[in-house]
Amino acid sequence: MRIRRTKKFCRFFNVPKGFTIHHRNPESLGGKTIRENVSIVLKSDHRAWTTLFDSHPPIEVARLFSKYWKMFGNEGMVMFALRGSALAILDELEQLDVTDEEHFFTNEELVRKRNIQNRHKYLIRKGLAWKRLFEGMSLEEIISQINDVWIDPEYRLIVEVQAKKVFVKKS
Repeated sequence: MRIRRTKKFCRFFNVPKGFTIHHRNPESLGGKTIRENVSIVLKSDHRAWTTLFDSHPPIEVARLFSKYWKMFGNEGMVMFALRGSALAILDELEQLDVTDEEHFFTNEELVRKRNIQNRHKYLIRKGLAWKRLFEGMSLEEIISQINDVWIDPEYRLIVEVQAKKVFVKKS
């Protein structure tokens, strides 16, 4: 059912192969499938956006953006930040490894190891999504793209440089 509906919408909006429809105000939040609320984006970009921001409203997008900017966006140092965090996590994992073949991990060690591995996957997944969408862009270019393509057109992300904050303003 969902696939047919998507194909119907794609034909209605004349979406080329490899592209998809992005609801700027998500359907789950009451957004309509009308031209003013739809952007045509690459499927891979849409997956990256969903990885980073899911279907969150603009206020939550601003909060998450601030978090990701600190993690990945420092003057285009996306992979450096990612590698640094990944290496720290790998060091933590190595501390848990025991060379004695007869050592059995305790439940706490197994839980800690699983949590470290999950954090590693999280950082890589989010970092690659960030890189896909924003690599090589300045903060102003990123904010402009988010405002023009991704978030509800009734809202704008605004950067307050002195306070180093991103906030939302309703148009």
